[in-house]
Amino acid sequence: MKWIWVLSTIILGALVGATLLHDPGYVLIRVGDLVFESSIAAGVIIMTILASAVSFFYAGIRQVLLSAGLLTKWRSDRQHSRASHSWQRGVMAFARGDWRGAAMALESAPIPSDRLLESLLLRAWHFVRIGDRSAMLQLLESTKANHPEYSAALELGAARWQIQDGVFEGANDRLAELPGSIEQAGLLLWSHIQNADWSAVSAHWPMAEKQGVLKAETFRGQMALLRAGKAMADSIDAAQQGEPAWQIGLKGLPKQWQSDAATVQLFASMLLNSNHPQAARGLLQQVLSKQWQPALVRAYGEISAGARLETAIEQLHSWLKKKPQDPELLLALGRLLRVSGQHTQSQKCLVTAAKTISSGSDATAESVEANELRGLVTLELGRLNLASARSAATSGASS
Repeated sequence: MKWIWVLSTIILGALVGATLLHDPGYVLIRVGDLVFESSIAAGVIIMTILASAVSFFYAGIRQVLLSAGLLTKWRSDRQHSRASHSWQRGVMAFARGDWRGAAMALESAPIPSDRLLESLLLRAWHFVRIGDRSAMLQLLESTKANHPEYSAALELGAARWQIQDGVFEGANDRLAELPGSIEQAGLLLWSHIQNADWSAVSAHWPMAEKQGVLKAETFRGQMALLRAGKAMADSIDAAQQGEPAWQIGLKGLPKQWQSDAATVQLFASMLLNSNHPQAARGLLQQVLSKQWQPALVRAYGEISAGARLETAIEQLHSWLKKKPQDPELLLALGRLLRVSGQHTQSQKCLVTAAKTISSGSDATAESVEANELRGLVTLELGRLNLASARSAATSGASS
């Protein structure tokens, strides 16, 4: 209707202007060889009649289309097309890693009701990626108020992404308020382990088992962490005289997990982070005595805490007698010898490790593992040279 008022204003202005000037004026219209000439008033009247006729004709056609349902179908198809286009742009932006572009495309688009949850999840993913915690909380609260049927799914998705990024603040409280499910129980257990809340891990473990978390495909990637967390919680529960009873934790694991390198390494890291390096060494020695695993040998060499360091070096020497050409073992021994200040012996071990890697078969020498190990040996040699230079400088200053 706005255009009618604009047209009426123009017509009225033209008539008033012609009246005030006492000049009827004229309008000349040429269409090909045809020429039409009339006064302004007559031209305005003709235009008004034509506009009215067109308007009535449009209204009639529109009414016919509405009665036949064609116009409604056209509008619906147009809205659906716009929504699909916006949705496609959002998903393509998401695939490119353009979180902001994906969120903007979906926020400004008419999202169908059957795709509202996906839209909310993509926006939540964007807020997690950029670290906008306030926007995330606002989205969660608005969804809880306006779309409660999607609130739990959005909360669980956001919690998983935040935990994966190492953000645990407030995750436990929000997860605890959600209905029990595999996802809720698994995420809550995961959060407790990452927060090193071992009493909460012990208390929540039966619920996680009941919900089937340990059999769920969605937590397969975190299974080693969950198992290691349970072992650590058991060790803390059985601790005596302030030293974690890691043997209890290890025995509490199912048999197939007691020798799993990733699980044992994570368990050792938890012990180390709790300031129990000797317990971590004892755990690795126990597993290595039954099954030799290069990853655990490397982990053993990375425990460089000063307490009983000489005992750890002696253990590596005893293993080296049985495996004199093991590059992982040579690297671990070289690292601990450097930490203990035995630079000459450390260099011999590291150089031997580098030669052992290079003398391997072509396939082994060019493998990803060999290249990674070679890089670690080179890095350790650099640290050794730096430590030797500092030691020489200190000796020179003292003399």
